[in-house]
Order: sequence, then structure tokens, then C-alpha cells
Amino acid sequence: MPLYYKLYRLSTLGIALTDSLDELVQAGHITPQLAMQVLEQYDMSIAGALSTKVKAKATMKGHLSIYKFCDEVWTFILKDTTFRLEHETVTADKIKVVACSARRPGDHAKMPLYYELYRLSTLGVALIDSLNDLVQAGHITPQLAMQVLAQFDMSIAGALSTKVKAKATMKGHLSIYKFCDEVWTFILKDTTFRLEHETVTADKIKVVACSARRPGE
Repeated sequence: MPLYYKLYRLSTLGIALTDSLDELVQAGHITPQLAMQVLEQYDMSIAGALSTKVKAKATMKGHLSIYKFCDEVWTFILKDTTFRLEHETVTADKIKVVACSARRPGDHAKMPLYYELYRLSTLGVALIDSLNDLVQAGHITPQLAMQVLAQFDMSIAGALSTKVKAKATMKGHLSIYKFCDEVWTFILKDTTFRLEHETVTADKIKVVACSARRPGE
């Protein structure tokens, strides 16, 4: 896990900052490296502010529909929910709550054993959709669905590290790159892929690369 969560980059303030940095990078006023440093400082600053300056409290009550725990982050889907704040009460038909560890800035956490990257593949998305349908229909529990996904992460990591032998090379112009949670992300332009029996070109691509460690390491 990184030292700080990136969760707050999806807040109104975080989105505004990211959009501004993207415009500055595209205009050539700052480098991509500097933009990443600004975002990392934002992560650190907002985590520190929330852990030391926010004193308000709230309670909520509702019907738990779906929940999951991944990378030390809880996600809850609640229905018919009531929030009791200090001076008011708010109700909602359906909400999503994302909760992360309240560790202080600078505290370390253990890396997860397997990447969840492949849940975004065609196979992973189909599996998640099927599991969601089964949970909603009451055929399986949310706990079992999470166990299936964890097994999927382990199985696909093992298969890719031992059974995939194909190789490819690529060449292009590096536009943006970043490294986070032991995962590299590259944005390439005018890229050429050389596979075993063919060559493919693309105007712009995104490459996500993670460690090739074996399951259990």
C-alpha cells in the first residue's frame, strides 16, 4: 500500500486539482513529474488535515445490501439509510460508503498478496457482473462472492506467470508516466507493437504494468 490513500482525489477539490494539473502539463507549463509530486503532496496534506482537524461526527443506520474489503478499504452499499449529524437528520434510498484506515500520515501498511488489476479485464468484468446478479438474487452471500474474486485474482496471476509464453515489443513516444503501489502506468503516443507474427500501430495507448511475482510470494 502507498503511504497515503488516493481516495480524496475523487472529491470536488481533488478533481479540480487534477484537471488544473492536466491543463498545465498539456500546455507545457509543468512536467508530468511535477504534477505527480503535487498530487502526492495533496494526498499527504488532506490525510493529515482530516485526521487532526475534523472533529464532526455522524451516525448512520440502514439495510446493508453489499459489502467488500480490499486493500484495507471497505466499500458498503446501503439502502433506506438515515444519517444523524450534529444538528440534522438526512435520509437516502441508496448510498455507497467507502471507508479506509484512519492511520496517520507516514504509517505503513502491508501490500496485498495479489493484484486486482485483472478484474478490469473482459473475463473479470463478466465474473463480477455474474456475482453481483447472484448476490442480488440471494443465491450466494456477499462473503462468498468476495472469496470467488480473491480466488480469481490468485488463479489469473498464477496462470499469467506460468502459462503465458508470448512476447511483444513496443516503441513509441512517452507522454506521461507514474509509479504507485508497485504499478507502473504509461501513456504512449504513436506506438508500434511488434508481436510474433504481426505489427500493430496505435495513435495513443495506456499501458499498466505490475510486478511479475508469483502467487504466494
